Amino acid sequence: MWYNARMTKSVFFAWALAVVSGNAWALVANVQAYGAKGDGVADDTAAIQKAIDAVAEAGGGKVYFPFTTNGYLVASPAREFDAEGRPVRAQLVIPAGGRNICLEGEMPCTFLYSYQVRPRGCEAHHFTPTKFGTMGVMNTMIRSTWDAPEVYDPAEMPWSVIAAPKGDSCNGRFSTKLVTFKDLEIRVHLNKEKMYPTTSAANFRHVSRVVVQDAQFCLDENVGDTYLDKHLMENPCHTVGLHASGDQNDQQILRSVAVQGFKYGFVLGEHIVADHLYAHNCEEAVVFHDSTHLSKIGMLVAQHNRVILSTTRGVLFGNRPAPVNVQIDLLNFEGGQTTGVPPWVSHLHYGIYDPENRLHGSVTWHEPWGANSFPVVGARHFKIEHFGGNAPRRLRVGVSDCGDPENAAAPWYLDAVRRAGHEAIALIGTADTNALREVVANLDVLLMTGGEDVEPARYGAEPSPKLGGVNLRRDACDFALMAAARERKLPMFGVCRGLQAMNVFFGGTLYQDLPSEVGGKVDHGSMPWDGDATNAPAHIVRIADGSRLAGVVGCRELAANSHHHQAVKKLAPGFKIVATAPDGVVEAIEGVDYPAFACQFHPEALVACRAQDPAFKLDILLGMFKRMRELASCP
Repeated sequence: MWYNARMTKSVFFAWALAVVSGNAWALVANVQAYGAKGDGVADDTAAIQKAIDAVAEAGGGKVYFPFTTNGYLVASPAREFDAEGRPVRAQLVIPAGGRNICLEGEMPCTFLYSYQVRPRGCEAHHFTPTKFGTMGVMNTMIRSTWDAPEVYDPAEMPWSVIAAPKGDSCNGRFSTKLVTFKDLEIRVHLNKEKMYPTTSAANFRHVSRVVVQDAQFCLDENVGDTYLDKHLMENPCHTVGLHASGDQNDQQILRSVAVQGFKYGFVLGEHIVADHLYAHNCEEAVVFHDSTHLSKIGMLVAQHNRVILSTTRGVLFGNRPAPVNVQIDLLNFEGGQTTGVPPWVSHLHYGIYDPENRLHGSVTWHEPWGANSFPVVGARHFKIEHFGGNAPRRLRVGVSDCGDPENAAAPWYLDAVRRAGHEAIALIGTADTNALREVVANLDVLLMTGGEDVEPARYGAEPSPKLGGVNLRRDACDFALMAAARERKLPMFGVCRGLQAMNVFFGGTLYQDLPSEVGGKVDHGSMPWDGDATNAPAHIVRIADGSRLAGVVGCRELAANSHHHQAVKKLAPGFKIVATAPDGVVEAIEGVDYPAFACQFHPEALVACRAQDPAFKLDILLGMFKRMRELASCP
């Protein structure tokens, strides 16, 4: 007979269906028959493990989870080793052996919980502000409330809700033959003090064959709370939603599988055949360590992930990097950069991050709304197409004065441009007009970087006693470079000294020393500039409505760092002021007659150093570099 949990709450026998297969019995073990309450209060860890062990002892079969309105609570700490001393690090252990073990819930999963923290006032748009405690239970659920020890070494085995132990077969160190996981959801604990999980969901690395169907691996809370001003933070722990089989597996079949809220959503290898994968709020949504044998994903849906597709850098969870051969037929995503709401950690930085160029294959992507941007790092051997064929191409950005070894900040500018998905070209300082014409002829944007004070003679002023260091070679090179750029009306993007030099070049003047000429209402220049992440909020930058900057950043105020003692005095003709500090000092200008934009603060330092202060909106600052050409445009 088939046991139906809805018929009675009393369970009198430990199995529901047995089928003779040679000398073996395939057991269907209902977890409630082994003592699982499914009330969301009692710890069901031991009862579920008994059911799993019973199926394993029977030579294979099914562990069945009837639906309950509160789910099955797994609260016991994970085991470091299984009964035979194999490393496992899991609360629930799939025993080693050549068995076929299936874990199955009563009904297929419904996907997608809140993936952004909707703000107050969103009711006017028929939404509800995001709150903790409102997720509900729609699926047959295993819910872990255990906080794992924090693992900072990416090579280590993760602590998981469920895993198979490490074995000795092939590179994947397989111990178990086949695991099927279907119609089930695993929720791991989101520590609301830390705002990141320390536990992974399912680690099937040591399973030779994996089938996952209609399943979801997620957090036990929403990704934030509007009223508590909390949201998912960058995770120092190497957690994963679903780790499929390791290298040299036999097969991996994924059908309608979702992940949410982990550092790595899916960690995948070769022989992947997936029809529909869903990833949201992950720092890296789909990560491949290797795929010598071809893998294919039919449809990948990604909502608000920092990186959508990536390859491992070094050893991850014991997987060594190798070439990756994968075809993704369709990728549909929302980047989240234009929403202006947290979690900031899961706003898109890269569509593809493959710095070692290990990806081979193709992807076709589509973003229905947002920035219409798909930043890529590496992926030299990967065919990337935009659905409809109108994708914006990567910009070639020339970065000034990057050949000077004394320009210690140069790598920050290069990193910010590359993180934005553009090609950064380091320009070596020269005043040779013909050479500069050849350089700018191959650029899409010229980025004028920070540095020393501009020589006052260039704007018809005598040096002030408070004038800082000047660099006549740098002045000559920068002004010759801007002259070559102006000849072909090349868009310019300036930062700090770049703004000041641009203003002078086009006919403006500068305050040589703000404290002595303007006063000390706002301290613009006392913050340390020592090459590390010592950036702290110095003041607010107020952004003019209707400016290109306002359109790109999507807000009227930004927290800014500050490292300058000079600023715009008389604005150059053909420009307008689009941002100011609280004391009125100019913080950003836009060209009206020439395609140019410049800011006085240093977004490249904050982006490159991953400034940790939550006042800084790094995704918004990175967006300034992603949309450089839009900022550096004119009517």
